[in-house]
Amino acid sequence: MRKRNRRSLFMVLTMIIMLMTFMVACGVSEEDVSNVAPVSREDSSLVLGRAEEARTRNVVLVMDESSSMETSDKHRIAIEGAKLYIDMEKLSGVNGALVRYSNSTDTQGMKSLEDMDERINIKREMDAIDYENGGQTDTGLGLLKAVELLDEAADSDDKIIILFTDGQTYVSTDTRMTEDSQADMVTAVQHAKEKGYIIYAIGLNADGSVNKEELKTLVDNHLERLKITTDVNELPEFFNSIFAEVNSADQIELDDYEADGDFHDVPFTIDNEIVMEANIVILSQRKVSEIQLTDPEGNEISLEGNDKVIFTPSETYSLVKLIYPQPSGEWHVRVKGVQGDRIEIGLIYNYNVNMIVEAERTRVIKGEESAVTASLYVGDSKLEEDAVLQELKGYVTAVNVETGKKMPEVNMMLDAENNLLRANCVYDECGIYNVSVHVEGPGFYRDSDIFSVTVYKDPVQIVQEIGKIKLWTGKMSTWDLNEYFVDVDGDEIEYSVDINNSSLITADTDDNGILTVAAHKKGTANIIVYADNGSNVKTWQTVEVICRDRRGLILLLVIAWVAVVGIILLILLTARSKRQLMGTFYDISIENNDKDADGNMLLVSYPINNYIKLSAMGKHSFNLDKLLKLIERFYASSQYDQEKKSVFHKCIYDACPEAKRIKIVGSKKEYTFMIQMNGSKAKLIHNNRPDSAREKEISLNQSISGSLINNGKISIRFERNDADGYVQLNMTYKK
Repeated sequence: MRKRNRRSLFMVLTMIIMLMTFMVACGVSEEDVSNVAPVSREDSSLVLGRAEEARTRNVVLVMDESSSMETSDKHRIAIEGAKLYIDMEKLSGVNGALVRYSNSTDTQGMKSLEDMDERINIKREMDAIDYENGGQTDTGLGLLKAVELLDEAADSDDKIIILFTDGQTYVSTDTRMTEDSQADMVTAVQHAKEKGYIIYAIGLNADGSVNKEELKTLVDNHLERLKITTDVNELPEFFNSIFAEVNSADQIELDDYEADGDFHDVPFTIDNEIVMEANIVILSQRKVSEIQLTDPEGNEISLEGNDKVIFTPSETYSLVKLIYPQPSGEWHVRVKGVQGDRIEIGLIYNYNVNMIVEAERTRVIKGEESAVTASLYVGDSKLEEDAVLQELKGYVTAVNVETGKKMPEVNMMLDAENNLLRANCVYDECGIYNVSVHVEGPGFYRDSDIFSVTVYKDPVQIVQEIGKIKLWTGKMSTWDLNEYFVDVDGDEIEYSVDINNSSLITADTDDNGILTVAAHKKGTANIIVYADNGSNVKTWQTVEVICRDRRGLILLLVIAWVAVVGIILLILLTARSKRQLMGTFYDISIENNDKDADGNMLLVSYPINNYIKLSAMGKHSFNLDKLLKLIERFYASSQYDQEKKSVFHKCIYDACPEAKRIKIVGSKKEYTFMIQMNGSKAKLIHNNRPDSAREKEISLNQSISGSLINNGKISIRFERNDADGYVQLNMTYKK
């Protein structure tokens, strides 16, 4: 008996030696594959805005009162422009503050502009600005104070800073220098950017000292929010444009003429009922003599003592604010200016209109239509005024975050039945898009907040592994990558490679998907093969390339023989210690893939509501058919009907012959066993990935990224003799 065992051991060792020699001479492929699972096809909608938004606007005007302003603004036109802005602001939902700065700051804090007395007080503060006694230009100090005031307001409010200065930052005192002010400026601007505060900057460049680059950083390169001028007379008009942008309103130019000392009649039209305030702005170089206002019915409207009109005269501007003006139609304003004076008359509306934007989906498949709609609300009621709806137009803008590519704007069309604008967007490339909606009406516009849309498609799938590549130096080989990767939609795949050691090998792909690898020096290198089908996920395989030198073949054979001897010694030592089976199989099921009565393939799963300890099947090893027969007994005791049981018994009967050729062998290691596949009609699937190995070690004592593996899924697929379907055993291995 012992002689027979020795003879068997000798034959096994001989086969191992032959196998090792063959491996050294020819090489064996091994896989090293990575892939990303397909993106789940989930839909998600989005709603931006509310019907009645309670957002308050907080505006801080930061005014430079350094001594150099005495020259730059000797007629105090900048102060006039700032006062104009305060006068034009809405009568409700707005707070305002003035920060005066030079070497220090002065402010009375944030005030509600709903209180007309507070508006007057802020304008008095502006009138109190004293250029003659001003100091240096500590812009950083002024901006920090503005940010501090805005931080005290609610996070949901809109927050705006309007900065006016005549030169670049300059400070030189015992306790503070220019560098300190510039550092505070950077801190304030960064904080404002993080919090979403909008900054406008006005630089008066009378003596050429304005640091334009410094001011650009303040507005975060939004150049439309920056005004550099050498003419202070342009400032009221710029404050006028800031007001229009803040209120999402259009500036309507009514007239621009040279006064002749008589009344000049200018008609304008108010043609809808959504106007909350109409601001008639009259800009002039000198104070106008007289203003008259007439409604569409020919009635002269008193500018004094009228609760529907606020009239504010000043040295370089006059403002007539109509509150909820009625009736609709053609109004007239008559202006009597000083002869030879240049008069500009404009109109800006304040609208009580909010916009709600709805995106049908924010996760869409490439090439798929997805609707975006915009609805306008007056208070909490949807806008239904047909005259306004018919004038509405809008578009959707989308920019790919990664590439910066901007899609062509998608025009929105009026859906009269639902009183909204609609656009069907189609994204032609994958990625994350920043999307926004712009809607224009008669005299106003609304822009939505930016929202994200993710455009995706299923990434390339791996159909087989490239494996390990072995080449003799000076040789090259090619692989058709289309045999290893596939796009489920049939789209074109673009391949590329990365090499970690270009001194040993070269590797490249062509337009047809052919990978060429050439070996130059002896050694080992890795290449990563990428397959990209335009989705936002690349599929890849890592391939080890072994470059061999024929002159070292004999040495390799010697090393192989030494390794064989070592393996023999290891086998002999291991044989002396008993292998043990540890762990438990959970979540056991049998899958049957067979034809139904109509000849269609049908997959049915039979769960086994029991767990099986491996030690109960055998202390050291067991054949898999033993497990199948035990499962059959469990299922026989279940409550299922006889027809199901008959099909299940047939599954076991089909699988058992091949299962006898599969062995589960214990190990000295804890919670580790070996699967030995001795037949040819069964396939191993480990953690949902096919595994071509005929022997596979399964261990729960491994870790990934520092986390211990607690279970693993093992499946054995048994092909039927007629190659028409299969039976699959599924198990989860746990401690």
